[in-house]
Amino acid sequence: MEKDIVVLQKWLENVPTLCNDTKHLEKAIQDNNYKLASMKNKINARSQDFLALLDMIQKTDRKLENKTLRLTELQNITYSNLEQNISHCFEQVNKMDQHLENKIKTIEKAQNIATYKALLEEVHKISEKAKETDDNVDKRILSLQSNQSNITLQLEQAAQKAVLTACSLNANVSHGQAIPFKNIRTVHGISNTTSLEIGGIFTAEKDGLYLITVFIQTNTTRHSFNILKNNIIIADAFSSMPGYYQTTSTSIIERLEVNDTLSLSPRHFHIYVFGGEESCLSILQVQ
Repeated sequence: MEKDIVVLQKWLENVPTLCNDTKHLEKAIQDNNYKLASMKNKINARSQDFLALLDMIQKTDRKLENKTLRLTELQNITYSNLEQNISHCFEQVNKMDQHLENKIKTIEKAQNIATYKALLEEVHKISEKAKETDDNVDKRILSLQSNQSNITLQLEQAAQKAVLTACSLNANVSHGQAIPFKNIRTVHGISNTTSLEIGGIFTAEKDGLYLITVFIQTNTTRHSFNILKNNIIIADAFSSMPGYYQTTSTSIIERLEVNDTLSLSPRHFHIYVFGGEESCLSILQVQ
């Protein structure tokens, strides 16, 4: 009995602890109940969300189905219209090709006409140029013929001009005497040289300008000689070298008339003239 009492006392001592544990359990049960209620609410909310989502999906499916049907109808209509448009385009292209072909033929004809006209113009220009060239050639031919006539006349005149070269023989010539030029080397356009060969006097047969040149070789100290026209001095040559072979020359252009005379003569004293090629007289009619 006492043992039971002791056990009961001990148990009674543990009653407050058990009360506290019970309170804790009650509190935990309340918390769990609250959590279960909250979870139930959330599950209900999620269920409503799923229902709304399902409804939305169903509506979307219906919309998609309607859209698909509409698109199919539109596609069929579009294909039909596209085929019609393509056919129309082909017709337009064929018409355009035909139109372009006609245009090209027209342009080719126009180009052929333009080319023909251009060729005619070119031929006309070439003809005019050829005519102008012919005129120029004719003028050139006339000019050449005129020049040829002038050249022929000049050649004839040149052929008629007097040309003479005569050389002396060895001779001791005194003052007042003509230096003889008996050796005729060249003569042209002169018919008579007898007076020059015999007496050392040249007689002009034609009017004109004459170039007169002369060179004399001698060993006479302080010598001089004159060129005389009609016995009048027109040129003079002088040398004072003592006792050596020397050549003295002079030249002049003088106008002569028919029968005018030319001669060479020592000026003051005698002069010894070496003949042959050492002493020569040349007369050239230049005009």
